[in-house]
Order: sequence, then structure tokens, then C-alpha cells
Amino acid sequence: MKSDLLLVLFIIWGIVLVIELIWFDFLTQTPHTISDIAFAMTVIAVTTVIGSTGMFLIKSSKN
Repeated sequence: MKSDLLLVLFIIWGIVLVIELIWFDFLTQTPHTISDIAFAMTVIAVTTVIGSTGMFLIKSSKN
């Protein structure tokens, strides 16, 4: 049960990351400021760290 919940959360994380990458691609194709790009990169970096922590938790919960 716990493993299934973590897997669902991991899939949701993947979807959110793809949406953020599409958003970042859109930002780079339109006029923007440096602060817009910095904010987008920070959001993507935080999402990546949270997702990698989730992968670690999924792996350790199966042991």
C-alpha cells in the first residue's frame, strides 16, 4: 500500500516536471527578464531535488 502511494506521487512529480520544462521552454522563446529565468530555474531545481528524494524513499521502502 505504501509503495503504491509513493509510486503515484512519483508519477505526479514526473508530470509536474514535464510541465515545468515546457514552461521554461516557453519562457526562453518569448521576451523575458533575467529574474523570470532565474525563478523558473529555481522552481525546476527544487522540483528535481524533491523528486530525487522521492526516488530514494521509494527505493528504501522496498528494502
